[in-house]
Amino acid sequence: MRAIRIPIPVAVYWVIVVALLAVGLVSILSIGVVFLVAGLAMAAAGPMGWRPAVLRPIPAAAAAFLVGYWLLAPLQCHGLVHPATGLRFTSCFSLVGIEYSGTGTYDPSHLPAVLGGVGLAALVAAGVAWGVRRRASGKEARS
Repeated sequence: MRAIRIPIPVAVYWVIVVALLAVGLVSILSIGVVFLVAGLAMAAAGPMGWRPAVLRPIPAAAAAFLVGYWLLAPLQCHGLVHPATGLRFTSCFSLVGIEYSGTGTYDPSHLPAVLGGVGLAALVAAGVAWGVRRRASGKEARS
């Protein structure tokens, strides 16, 4: 039987991917989402080879998604109860100041944050891919 030889950098890369996914799943209810997104981005980029045009936009998009999400997600919530009517009112704010508010048992939607994160991720990935292609074409022209 012939042994399979895996280059050390490739093996280390996949060990890091598995570790990020494991930590992300174990701590999903707290900070785990960050590790899970990073692990998924690395897992998506891995089979495509070690080309900069592939490896650079994917982690940049994952980081941009997280930044966009956390900027738009309803984070600070305050609840009030009207003393006479007993009506509950909840108001939540994002880091950029968007207000999410409602009555009763209000749970604000995270859809605007997800869409904003996806939009920012697409813009950043396109920008990084464009930069990588431009830099590669500049190197070829100089050679």
